[in-house]
Amino acid sequence: MSHNTIKYNFSKYIDLLVISFVSILLLLTLIFSSKINNWNSVAINFFLIGLFFITLSKFLNFIRNDFFQIFLRGILIAVVNGLIFTEIQYLQNIFVNGWLDQSLIDIDKKIFGIELTLAFDKITVPVLTEIMMFAYTIYVPLIVFVGVFCYLKNDKFAGEDYFFRLTLTYFISYLGFLIYPIAGPLFYQPQIYNNPLSGYIFTYFGEWIRQNAHYPGGNLPSPHCAAGTIMLTMLWKYNKYFFYVLLPIILLLYLSTVYGRYHYAMDSFTGILLGLFVFLVTEKMFKNV
Repeated sequence: MSHNTIKYNFSKYIDLLVISFVSILLLLTLIFSSKINNWNSVAINFFLIGLFFITLSKFLNFIRNDFFQIFLRGILIAVVNGLIFTEIQYLQNIFVNGWLDQSLIDIDKKIFGIELTLAFDKITVPVLTEIMMFAYTIYVPLIVFVGVFCYLKNDKFAGEDYFFRLTLTYFISYLGFLIYPIAGPLFYQPQIYNNPLSGYIFTYFGEWIRQNAHYPGGNLPSPHCAAGTIMLTMLWKYNKYFFYVLLPIILLLYLSTVYGRYHYAMDSFTGILLGLFVFLVTEKMFKNV
């Protein structure tokens, strides 16, 4: 890095971002309590998520080894984002009643002549499913390890820069769930598919994620695709070796979100655009980084 580079304190920015976003969600829960089942439990959970995050984040500052601090911060961010993703499902219809899936299906039909998850259904075979599910599930540890890869080529600052932009991207995605609620292909139209998603070990993991972490909604924009784009752009900035290593996996990840019937094509496309948007805007904000 140039000696003129400004060292932004991204760990503090991450803390402020998480606490601000959780506070917004808590406020929305209170304002729209009449539209939220068990709103008091949801409000308490958002408060506990914020408390959990800030407590552990402050604890991480006492760790002197930069590698372990980056690694553990990545795990903390992954866990907290997962907790927020789980809780925000209860807020999805506070602005819009019902689901808007048909609008995305209509866009697919106008562009491709068919809704793309249904097109992929026609070519579904176990080997292809396994390859797609590998890309879809390997994304989970990459949330942490891309931060480590950025750190290894540069320093702790680079890892925290990645985690800040990743967290910002996730939070914008979550707001999208509330503004334009999409149930998702397997929740909205499960009856249209003729071929099961059969595969092997990674397919098992992918279906486990679907059964235990997913719910109707949480689709537009695709957090997987948005985060994958942040991973690629930040690796291009900080560690080009791993950019080229992960490029084919992230490209498969984009396809897997539709092939695996997690997202419509527009979910994934808007997720990619969001990741690019966040990266470019933050590059201008932190132009001396």
